[in-house]
Amino acid sequence: MVKLLIADRDQNERTGIGWLASSFSIPFDHILLAGSVSEVFHLIEAEVPDVVCIELDMIPKDTWDSFKELTKRYIQKVIVMTAEATFERALQGIELHAYDLWVKPQSPDHIKRVLTQCCKAVSQTEEKQEPSAQIEVPSVSYSSLFVHQETLGANFRLMLMQLENSKKQPILLSFLQEYPFKNRPVVLPLSDMIVSVFSFDNQQPQPLKQLKHIGNRILTEWEEQFSEPMSLVLYDTNDPLLFVK
Repeated sequence: MVKLLIADRDQNERTGIGWLASSFSIPFDHILLAGSVSEVFHLIEAEVPDVVCIELDMIPKDTWDSFKELTKRYIQKVIVMTAEATFERALQGIELHAYDLWVKPQSPDHIKRVLTQCCKAVSQTEEKQEPSAQIEVPSVSYSSLFVHQETLGANFRLMLMQLENSKKQPILLSFLQEYPFKNRPVVLPLSDMIVSVFSFDNQQPQPLKQLKHIGNRILTEWEEQFSEPMSLVLYDTNDPLLFVK
């Protein structure tokens, strides 16, 4: 049984997303709604939803760490929403290892697609699990992206892409969503750039070199299809690299 929790201070937002999930046959068995952080904490602990779709702006700073621990312990998939397309909000999404970040207003088609993907992923995971098995949820923190920690099972690198004309950013977002990545990154659109988070196994050699190859390929294919200039930055703690075309 797959449960979805939708948390947003705006009643219209949360009921609208719930209506989309139920009206378009997205196979959630139960949909829960929360309008406050206290409700979120209560429902997560009482109902243990598999997927949480939450407005980042509703979480106070003094409860952020508690919320992160709660999602780490109970939640399989987290989708984050925000009205503020800022780098700070993107980093919060990264800390929660968010499946997707929605900048309001988000298109119904995109909402349906992401919710369907999350529901399907949870269902497939449950089918592979023994009844008594515990589901392990990977945890990503801000420090784990920029500070080397040997205990992590994966290394994370950031790719930042910015167009000269920010009004054409939706075209870049669509390009990245359709791009045939071998290992798909988490794509986080901001107000003036798009951040992609790539994960690499510890056994993979020279992850930044691999990411540089991906970046060069993206720039080449972007130039072949569009005339809009794009800057691309690869971020790594030890060796930030910059591509500009």
